[in-house]
Amino acid sequence: MNPSNSLNKLFRTIRWRLESLKRVSFRAASPRLADQEINRQIAFTCIETHTAWSNFIRAYYLSLIFQPRTVHNLPIRIAPPRPISSPTDALDFAIRYLKNQHHVPAGTVWQSRDEPSWFPPETLKKLSREVRASNQQNIEFALNFQTDTFRVLPKFRHYFAHRNRDLATIASNFGPAYGTSAKTRPWHILTSCHNRRDPLIVEWLDDLLLIAQTICD
Repeated sequence: MNPSNSLNKLFRTIRWRLESLKRVSFRAASPRLADQEINRQIAFTCIETHTAWSNFIRAYYLSLIFQPRTVHNLPIRIAPPRPISSPTDALDFAIRYLKNQHHVPAGTVWQSRDEPSWFPPETLKKLSREVRASNQQNIEFALNFQTDTFRVLPKFRHYFAHRNRDLATIASNFGPAYGTSAKTRPWHILTSCHNRRDPLIVEWLDDLLLIAQTICD
């Protein structure tokens, strides 16, 4: 996902991706599917959700340098402690600030592995404060939304990406919190609807969609 001077464009992109993943999730929750196929589709959804949100937050932060306009056509301004005039400058600033790399010589070419983790809400909250984004209060409000997504989804994503017994146990141990047992397989936890209208993974996707809409409004 590329940075843009239009947050409406960014929101449309992440909305399309999250809605697509919701459709996959609803299909995976169908009782007609074989267990192996449910496993495959939920693994795909979980990994892709983590990637899509990380890419969105990265693009959102980089977009701030272009003084973008919100969905409602309001301009956003920043006042960083040092000049930031390009995406390269913005990434340099983020890496030095969040990963305490101030001692690294100027002009260093950073690799993608040097970048901060974009999925945790604290990443954008800290950066928006430091560059003094004019919509920083709106960002804080949105990212303080009460959801388990940021805390729990990475644990499931880690399991589906690496699949071993220890990671399976970590993921399954969340089962009792969502109305299943600690022996429930991870993909069944995410498709469960205990006291919920929709499967758990769909609720998390809806939470991310609401947060994206709020920080782009």
